[in-house]
Amino acid sequence: MLAGDIYLGVAASEVLLPATGRTFTEKFEELSREQRTANGRLVRDVIAIKKIVRMSYELVDGDDLDTFKMLYELQAELSFIHQRTNSTQDTYTVLLRPFDYTRLVLLAPGLWTGAVLELAEV
Repeated sequence: MLAGDIYLGVAASEVLLPATGRTFTEKFEELSREQRTANGRLVRDVIAIKKIVRMSYELVDGDDLDTFKMLYELQAELSFIHQRTNSTQDTYTVLLRPFDYTRLVLLAPGLWTGAVLELAEV
């Protein structure tokens, strides 16, 4: 595994996702309950903090798009591995959310754009 590689799939069967044209974003999602007390003060109980990962692709070929679709259609918890450096990696169990993509008719058959994969940590 090389720095920057991203793998996604069923645990122990992850596939390397294409790096070309990929934009990678991480953010945190806070699961909490908020309520006002009798005096109007806002109180919050943080239940959990989970990671959300988004990968946007400028261009995707048909084979890579088929891989994305197959992973989504599993409707299962997936293993996500992000190789941060050659010696460190982050591993999460995630769910792949539905995604959109657009056919690029003008360039070449089988090319797609605008595929944005969003993964939510379980």
